[in-house]
Amino acid sequence: MTPTAVNSRCGKHVFHRFRREDVDAFLAEFTNETLIADALGIGKRELKSQMKAAGAKPYLLAGEVGVRIFRRSELPSKFQV
Repeated sequence: MTPTAVNSRCGKHVFHRFRREDVDAFLAEFTNETLIADALGIGKRELKSQMKAAGAKPYLLAGEVGVRIFRRSELPSKFQV
């Protein structure tokens, strides 16, 4: 995704904006534990243990982007929500 840089009024900050279509396309292919837990109606802690037991592996680690990202197609079917 290519962001558009938007400067704050004071000029001290830069905000990065993404096109809605790009975000929608990303979310169609990738997800995170918060989105999965919300969709399943369970807590994130419970989800993490279930995903670990099922062998779900993140596509990107939290250390790389701040949150664990999963490719939907690589998740066990139970978590493909």
